[in-house]
Amino acid sequence: MKHALPRHVQHAPVPPAAASPGRRAVLVGGLAAAGAAGAAAAGAVPAAAFAGPVVHSTAQWGARSPRSAAEVVRARPTRLVIHHMASPNTAETSLAHAYGLARACQQDHMGRGFDDSGQHFTVSRGGHCLEGRAGSLAALRAGDRHVKGAHVSGQNTGKIGIECEGSYVTGLPTPAQYRALVQLAAHICRQYGIRPADIVGHGDLMATQCPGGAFHARLGVLRADVARTLATGRLSVSDPSGRAASIPADPRRAATTTPSAAAPASRRVLGPGSRGADVKRVQALLTTAGHRVPRTGLYAARTTAAVRAFQRRSGLAQDGFTGPLTWAALEAAGRR
Repeated sequence: MKHALPRHVQHAPVPPAAASPGRRAVLVGGLAAAGAAGAAAAGAVPAAAFAGPVVHSTAQWGARSPRSAAEVVRARPTRLVIHHMASPNTAETSLAHAYGLARACQQDHMGRGFDDSGQHFTVSRGGHCLEGRAGSLAALRAGDRHVKGAHVSGQNTGKIGIECEGSYVTGLPTPAQYRALVQLAAHICRQYGIRPADIVGHGDLMATQCPGGAFHARLGVLRADVARTLATGRLSVSDPSGRAASIPADPRRAATTTPSAAAPASRRVLGPGSRGADVKRVQALLTTAGHRVPRTGLYAARTTAAVRAFQRRSGLAQDGFTGPLTWAALEAAGRR
């Protein structure tokens, strides 16, 4: 599969570090209902908890070994930089496509002299989050260090880079991609103490069209969504115009589907690639609700399709993720 891959990412040599944090998958976060009145301003970093995204590691998508070990900076980064790949706005949304995209991107970057993928993380148009540069996940998990990337020429120290698949000079990310970006960006800001006000576009730091004029004009909406997510402990995702800023997307259902502070609100957000007892619980509830799926404990294509079908029947946003509203609706259906 041929990709038009990012030409805007600027290489900065990455010398070997004493140790590499390694490559492991991470399913981060634990959702808890928490309020922080008055803390939703874009400059604040409230402590409210929410579920981080599923991030697929370099080992999972089959990355090549970097030319040299990552340079680990023993300090927290202070800015989060948003990029677009200037790649086709494909309708392909599968996890397999996302894995292929990550491999092609790394091959392109290393073919141009990079030691590894230039960016720390990637978000596909299907809403899949992937580790880009080796060691980025381990550093994010630690929260007190970061891997030096190669995504902003001459300014890489202290900055985390997220590449968004697609080209957004005139268009915008898909709803699934934008939702995943908000969730990932909020988690990065929480882990590192980065202010939502310090989420910037590549073009804010140097002369480049990245992340595209249309997308760059919406970065204020992204900052506000991240700030609300941090302040309330619930994922807040605006529509592309910036209106109606938080989930639930359908206010007519809010009274019957808003989760309580206990039970569903304390569960983590699940999506493609999630594993474990919570996934088995979702699969059991789906089966009870008439959407039969095997209790494998793996959130794969069949479970995602069943969740979408349940969401459609329940009047919820059909994103295939099991977040607070879907948890609440599933457990309510299981009590009937």
